[in-house]
Amino acid sequence: MELLDRKYVRELASQHDIRLLAAALNKTSPQLQLDLDDELSELTKELSEEEVKKFDMIYCQEMDALTVMKEVEVAKDKLKIAELEAKTAEVELNQAQEQGEIKIIGYVVAFAIIFFVGLFIFGK
Repeated sequence: MELLDRKYVRELASQHDIRLLAAALNKTSPQLQLDLDDELSELTKELSEEEVKKFDMIYCQEMDALTVMKEVEVAKDKLKIAELEAKTAEVELNQAQEQGEIKIIGYVVAFAIIFFVGLFIFGK
């Protein structure tokens, strides 16, 4: 039976996942979940209890696989964000070090000017 074919169930789960993502954006997930439950009940109404269990198992496995794939995508995105944050922190650190070096040079120049002015004034 086609309903128990993993490829068919995978495609069905993929379509449901797309609809769930769209519903999440539209904030209509609860209504869609009810619609999906009704759709699955309608699809499986002619199956035996054992076939329904098998279908449910395959459907859950496919939805879990889609969830894992999304979690991997999220983890990759978080890694990219962390890399960007690290690069930003490195640039900020370099800028702070440069500013610190500029301040030190400024202090040295100011001290030298004060020293030579003092030497010139008090040296006479």
